[in-house]
Amino acid sequence: MLAISSLLTQNNHHLRSTYFIALQLSVGIPITHIVLLSLGYARTSQLLTRMIGNPKPQKTSDPEAFAKNLRRLIRNLRKHHPLAGSCLSLSLCLWWLLQRRGIKTSLCIGTNNSDDFMAHAWLELDGHPLNAGAKVRQRYATFDKSFTPGYKTIA
Repeated sequence: MLAISSLLTQNNHHLRSTYFIALQLSVGIPITHIVLLSLGYARTSQLLTRMIGNPKPQKTSDPEAFAKNLRRLIRNLRKHHPLAGSCLSLSLCLWWLLQRRGIKTSLCIGTNNSDDFMAHAWLELDGHPLNAGAKVRQRYATFDKSFTPGYKTIA
């Protein structure tokens, strides 16, 4: 919590914005996780897409700095939150919160290239991972299909 409270004292709009996103995530991630387990990915993403409403378009002046601050807050939240959920529930919840603010992100889902199968989900803003490390694309190969809710792909 010290990292979050120290960010509040700084006079930076993006840092305050990411603080409020972190607060919303602390409630939204467990709810999204339960809905994902109950309804599955397709129905959950449809539900979240319908719940976006009328987003207020916002541009981030420095997507890389925004991503860095958001990554730090998410790392602290996942470390100290008792109901941290999965990477997919975090990514979907974060996608929904950012979409409501008019910030367009891409949901990426990938698998690793080792013998032990692992999958991971994360969001990217202008090519910068928001809830994963900068080298996530080196560790996980993404699918060709877009998994971003609300976007139709042709198979």
